[in-house]
Amino acid sequence: MRVAITGTPGTGKKTVSRLLISKGYEVLGINEIATTHDFILGYEGKTKIVDIDKLNTFIQDLILKKEKGITFIKGHLSHLLDVDLVIVLRCEPKELRRRLKQRGYNEEKIQENVESEVIDVITVEAAESYQRVYEIDTSSKRPNKAVEVILKILNNEGEGYKAGGIDWSEEVMEWY
Repeated sequence: MRVAITGTPGTGKKTVSRLLISKGYEVLGINEIATTHDFILGYEGKTKIVDIDKLNTFIQDLILKKEKGITFIKGHLSHLLDVDLVIVLRCEPKELRRRLKQRGYNEEKIQENVESEVIDVITVEAAESYQRVYEIDTSSKRPNKAVEVILKILNNEGEGYKAGGIDWSEEVMEWY
């Protein structure tokens, strides 16, 4: 099974993935693969433009060579690849802003990512292509709790986490 772990930068993909690895799961990081195998088409500012088709082909070939089981594919573009299930990590906009500021993002990039989170860009993109899309709010949830939810979803116990349950639209009203 191929499971995308995606979300706006700062929602916890890297931390959750480290915990999944510590539990014995395989996690492929698409940012690292794209850079290592030269699937970068160019840059938009400091943002890499990735050749999704080449990346997808490479990852699918890699997975075919491995034993059956679960492979997590981590990255904010992973929902654009051929996967069986998408898990979108979400974060309350004020908390996301704090996390991105702590990472040293400039104000323009912070605002861009917070706006993307508020309007559900990744969830909407994923739902356009996949039926099995789930969301986990990582705003205050400890990373190990997010991993527990992921494992519930894999065991078909994630009904309460189906896409559409998280709505940050009220946040927009505070901007004006």
